[in-house]
Amino acid sequence: MNKRKRLAGCIVTVAAALALGFLVGGAASRDASARAGVRRSAPPQAFLSGSERALPVLMEISTTLKRIDQRLARIERAVAGQGKP
Repeated sequence: MNKRKRLAGCIVTVAAALALGFLVGGAASRDASARAGVRRSAPPQAFLSGSERALPVLMEISTTLKRIDQRLARIERAVAGQGKP
């Protein structure tokens, strides 16, 4: 009878440890999966045609040239205004 009580106590202890392990493991995995997000990646640049790859660069160059033209115009107006007494 004494051996049965010990065996039953061991079985109950092991079952309780397994149940606790499942609860802790389940709570940890739910937390991580709840924070997961879906990200969309940009299309690969290697599969774009030449004009599609060059267009952003050309637009940036155009913007820079317009800015330079505006600055030169301001400088020319300032110089022309200083030359007249």
